[in-house]
Amino acid sequence: MTRAVLLSLVICFFFQINLDSAQAQIPTSHKLEVMGLAQQKGPLQPGQNINLLVWNIHKADDIQWFTDIKNLIANKDFSLFQEAVYPQTMVDFFSELGRFEWAMATSYRLINKDLSGTGVTTASKIKSLHQDVLSTISTEPVVSTPKISLYTTYAINIAGKKSEKELLVANIHAINFVSNFTYFIELLRIEKRLAQHKGPIILAGDFNTWSESRIKYLNKMAERRGLTAVPFTETERRITMGHPLDHVYYRDLKMISKEDLSYITSSDHIPLSVQFQLEQN
Repeated sequence: MTRAVLLSLVICFFFQINLDSAQAQIPTSHKLEVMGLAQQKGPLQPGQNINLLVWNIHKADDIQWFTDIKNLIANKDFSLFQEAVYPQTMVDFFSELGRFEWAMATSYRLINKDLSGTGVTTASKIKSLHQDVLSTISTEPVVSTPKISLYTTYAINIAGKKSEKELLVANIHAINFVSNFTYFIELLRIEKRLAQHKGPIILAGDFNTWSESRIKYLNKMAERRGLTAVPFTETERRITMGHPLDHVYYRDLKMISKEDLSYITSSDHIPLSVQFQLEQN
């Protein structure tokens, strides 16, 4: 098969995916809601373990997802969801999962789901200090909807006193069906937001890195910001066109362990689970 024919097939495949959902989405200005009560009101402590879950939940289309999330989220300090959907019924469901703060950033609304918003959600057992949202300038073709990322920060105590440094948790759903140049520009905008932060960082989500060039862009950006990738294997995350889509990067944290959750099948993505420890210095 020639390269031109292969490229044509890929373009047709992506176009069909967008066309199937083109009538089901309404772009909206990015909306941020923060609700729920976090378990830990005080700051993070040096040496404290941080349990992280990262998962594109595919708009919760599979009913098994409700059972899976109850099992997965219970011992997590931070849970980062992409393609989260939140009608009022979902908000009520979230409140039953325990004492979490839910920060929800909406990218667009779904016509076929009673105009429910969808986007990214960060659930935290620790109360956040700040929340902000970054929406892509470019939109994806046919559906004309943007992608969105959510940034939340958390206080840190050093020697019994509040530190000037904070933990930044960046929940990313990167733009997909666009040129490499557009993807690169949007990645630079994410990097600009990360560059404003001087403390520890967790950068994670669905980066739509289905090509070698996108992987290289992402890894170079992470390197410039002093971030280290969690070394998930190919069997531990979704692979598209030979490349993983989901990633976790970290800075000024110690990685303790990661968990293989490939047995979870209630989304088209495999959830990622990592345990970090906040460094003492």
